[in-house]
Amino acid sequence: MKLKNSKTNRRRMRSRKQGLPPGSIEATAAVVAPSQALSHVTVLEFSPTGFKEYDLKKPEDLKSLDLTDDVVRWINVYGVSDVAWLKVLGEVLEINALALEDIATTDQRPRSEDYGKNIHILLRVLKKDAGGLFYYEQLSVILDQYLVVTLQEAHEAEDIRLDVLEPLRERIRKGSGFVRTQQEDYVAYRIVDAVLDSYLVLLEGMSESVDTIQEEVLTNQDPEFLGGIHHMRRNLITFKRSIWPLRSMISAMRHSEGDLFKRETLMFLRDAGEHVEQIIDIIETMNENLSSALEISLTNMNNRLNEIMRVLTVLSAFFIPLTFIVGVYGMNFHHMPELDWQYGYYGLWGIMLAMVVGMFVFFRRKRWL
Repeated sequence: MKLKNSKTNRRRMRSRKQGLPPGSIEATAAVVAPSQALSHVTVLEFSPTGFKEYDLKKPEDLKSLDLTDDVVRWINVYGVSDVAWLKVLGEVLEINALALEDIATTDQRPRSEDYGKNIHILLRVLKKDAGGLFYYEQLSVILDQYLVVTLQEAHEAEDIRLDVLEPLRERIRKGSGFVRTQQEDYVAYRIVDAVLDSYLVLLEGMSESVDTIQEEVLTNQDPEFLGGIHHMRRNLITFKRSIWPLRSMISAMRHSEGDLFKRETLMFLRDAGEHVEQIIDIIETMNENLSSALEISLTNMNNRLNEIMRVLTVLSAFFIPLTFIVGVYGMNFHHMPELDWQYGYYGLWGIMLAMVVGMFVFFRRKRWL
């Protein structure tokens, strides 16, 4: 399962970093077949009058880009295990070695780092595995003058097809809205906004599942129902770990010391911060609803168990005196007067039936039955 492999890879990355100096990227790059997981690099250049899109075949092609003109460039890198691309990218864009290490180490906490010449933004893109559990892939954003670089952990064909940034690229290609008329800081904001939109889409699907759970919690007695609640809570925990740090991240972006973010974009970032707060409120509400549903489900299970135990206890109470009588007269003593009584057998049945009826009436009056 992909989630399991992803967690294993992240543990292996951490173990390989022990004893290495800060800024080392060779041993912290992704460890799944690094020789085969080559980066796929695309460039999208645009201005108010048009756009141009092309691929870069080798790391040296980065050095041939003219980064001094007024055209906004969006360089996207699929796969961060190719150290050659990361080194050249760091050299051409003068990216801090610590930022490169964070890009290669894909278990970073979402945050924003201002390195002076450029700003490094770390995000988590949530996806679902075959079992319906959430896992995350790291998305790094480098904001520089007239340039935005995105580095995505995803490198498989299926991951690229489901890229959450593809709708934004399509808007740039078609010239929809006013993205082409904006600068690189607005593109960086729209990338963050695209990730937040993907969160809202996932939350919408989860909200429907939570509503279904709340409707069925009193009637559904399937043991798998409880497992479904735990499944949803695990997804919420993953969701919370990805969204919670975004508050401080957006705050750091809004209060960056440089001038990469213009005043107009800062207003959009404030709106993104409000979206983050909205998502956090939704997650907290869903978590409370699931906790309540879990408590109700466990209470119902305990009530059903208590009901079963009560019925079994009452049935046992009926048979205890009967077993005692049968046990007494089942002893093999020669001198038992009742054994010679002509109507002893019928009399004993009458006594036992009377005891059963009496106990039944008593239990009914006590509302035990």
